[in-house]
Amino acid sequence: MLIKKISKNYLTAKLLQGLALALFANSIIIPHLTSVNYHPLSFEVLFFFSSIFVFFFIIGFFSYWSLFIIFTFLLTYWSLDSLFIEKKFLREILILCLLVFLKFWTLDRKLLPKITIVFSIVFISLSSFSFENRILLDEKIQSKYNNPLIKPKFSYLHIILDEHASLQLTPDQYNDEIFNKTFEKDYVSNNFKIYNKTFTYYPRTKSTLGSLFTLYHKEDKTITKYNFYYPNNRFSVSIIQNLYSHKLKNNGFKISYIQSNGVEICDKHTAHKCETYSRGSNMNLFEKYDLTYKERIEIALLNLHQYYYHKGKVVILYKKIIDIIKPDKPGYYGFYSRPLANLYILDEIHNRIKNIKEGEALIAHILLPHYPYVLDKDCNLKKTDDWTYPLRHKMNNKSSAYQGHYDQLQCTHKKMKSILKEAGKNDNLIVVIHGDHGARLFRNTKYSNKDDNLGTIVAIKDKFTNPMSVNEDVELQTIFVNFIKKNFIK
Repeated sequence: MLIKKISKNYLTAKLLQGLALALFANSIIIPHLTSVNYHPLSFEVLFFFSSIFVFFFIIGFFSYWSLFIIFTFLLTYWSLDSLFIEKKFLREILILCLLVFLKFWTLDRKLLPKITIVFSIVFISLSSFSFENRILLDEKIQSKYNNPLIKPKFSYLHIILDEHASLQLTPDQYNDEIFNKTFEKDYVSNNFKIYNKTFTYYPRTKSTLGSLFTLYHKEDKTITKYNFYYPNNRFSVSIIQNLYSHKLKNNGFKISYIQSNGVEICDKHTAHKCETYSRGSNMNLFEKYDLTYKERIEIALLNLHQYYYHKGKVVILYKKIIDIIKPDKPGYYGFYSRPLANLYILDEIHNRIKNIKEGEALIAHILLPHYPYVLDKDCNLKKTDDWTYPLRHKMNNKSSAYQGHYDQLQCTHKKMKSILKEAGKNDNLIVVIHGDHGARLFRNTKYSNKDDNLGTIVAIKDKFTNPMSVNEDVELQTIFVNFIKKNFIK
């Protein structure tokens, strides 16, 4: 009887160890997957849960108690680092955890595994609530919109196409003359005046949009260049002074914004509505494409790699291992769900302007044709081996960088054509469409040049402008501010 009792207790202890490690490891990985909007019951989540469970259960079950303590300690370190504990406190927390584990070492060997199991189950269960199926999320705004005394007789649309290159400034060997002519025709035939050789003053989004939204003028060049700050929230950058939005509201407009969590352009004191999309989440969108299960797992693994290697606070051990395996520094795989989310948003803009009313304004910052270049010219998802990036990320050569950007630009225009046609039919809709800088394919490399860094487009449609294509060098800030003055400043 005593032997049976010992055997039963021994087996129970081993099962608890296996369960503890299996669930604890999952409590680190699964919350990340759901936070980037993999559904809790998606193939990716179930695959990783079961694989991790089996692997760590075997380790825990066959480990001696001292080895189990070591594995639990390492997983605790992994968990703390993954949850972005400030590094200045990390050492103290780890020492405290070690002391706690040493204390448990002398206690009932079932207690620590039980605590770990309960914690892990609760943490995994709570993480399932982080899944968000919507792409555009409403922000809380401070503006109380009242019907203005002035009611505009027209509506307004402003689209920023991030990293939209000037086709006229693209080298001939990478250009498609047929597409270029079609591109210009699509704008002009829908009553737009398009400036094909537009230059911005700055190669960075925050500086360009900061200058535009403060209604740039050369006398205040220092102020307008730095019209942004780094908020302590989920936005990377926020615009400080938005004179542009105030002008629109003073003209009686009900203003709606669509923005990324990269740059906060919405002025919450003047806006009627602000919607934000994530640059790095929305991984559930890959389900809409014809991918094999192997490809879906590969993409999920790339996402985890990005999370653990390229973020500011990472699992140090993982990074060191990867650096040893691939010392030439692994490439940057970041934000590859971003183009898919922005395809949806362009469709959403098209649907909204069909019913846009007088006095309504929509301002949208679209991260297309911005890298990573994962879409072909027909907006189909490329194979992961064919994904490309600007040259500074050391993932491809000069030719493939151009081709990737050009394919995604053509895809972007394919979506924009429906918006242009809808806008062209509405005589009461004023529109401005522009890039924020060039494609920046060679920025921070020996091939860096002005055309690539700063060359973009701007297209306008209003009652003061005749449709045409202009191939002379112009300044984005000048064209934009003059457009605003003509239409909104009396």
